[in-house]
Amino acid sequence: MEIEILTAWSDNYIYVIHNGTGSSAAVVDPSMAAPVNNALAELGVTLTHVLITHYHADHIEGCPELRASHSCRVIGPPESRTPYVDNFVTDGESVDLGFTQLRVMGVPGHTENHLAFYSESGKALFTGDAMFVGGCGRVFGDSYSQMWASLKKLRALPDDVRVYCGHDYSVENLEFAAHLDPANSDVTDALAAIRDKSRQGIPTVPSLLSTEKTVNPFLRCEDPAIISAAGVRAGTAEAVFAAIRKMKDRW
Repeated sequence: MEIEILTAWSDNYIYVIHNGTGSSAAVVDPSMAAPVNNALAELGVTLTHVLITHYHADHIEGCPELRASHSCRVIGPPESRTPYVDNFVTDGESVDLGFTQLRVMGVPGHTENHLAFYSESGKALFTGDAMFVGGCGRVFGDSYSQMWASLKKLRALPDDVRVYCGHDYSVENLEFAAHLDPANSDVTDALAAIRDKSRQGIPTVPSLLSTEKTVNPFLRCEDPAIISAAGVRAGTAEAVFAAIRKMKDRW
């Protein structure tokens, strides 16, 4: 399984999943159609699936053009605000791309019906806006418990899984992580590496899940350093998560 990383707008990532020239292909969260069409032509692959993690416009705006110009099916969450979807999928289902199976994971919090897609054989996880390099998506409404549960579900996957997220917020996220946990050398080393990639214009994805487990504060809400930074004296990990997510909103 091969994954092409495309960029769109100011910080969106789009992913083309395929198995080499002549294979079928899937695209994840096409915020624009043009870079996808260019990549398909260059790779010599045929688009059969469009995978949508959630309904926000910056993840679906390329769908109408792709759907009209390719014999592809749009797969997405059971959400009335997600147009263009041909097949609704939910937690525990799978999507067969021919060359790999993707497990559908329900990861609500950023949106009520947010999905992630996981290829066990390809060791790849497409998280949309549920989890970023060094961070997580903003919580809309009061779904902090849902978001914390979703992050724990993602955290439970194997260490060698590669994380492909929806946006490049990596430098800002790791700067916030360093602000919370300045003595953590894993965080400062990761921040230096990400800054170097960003300066060179290199994508900051994928990130290994093992790295996220050591540097991403939103996965470390049981860690004494994060608990102390959150200022939650006797609360649960969920309360710590809510506190640092609100801190990040204001940071």
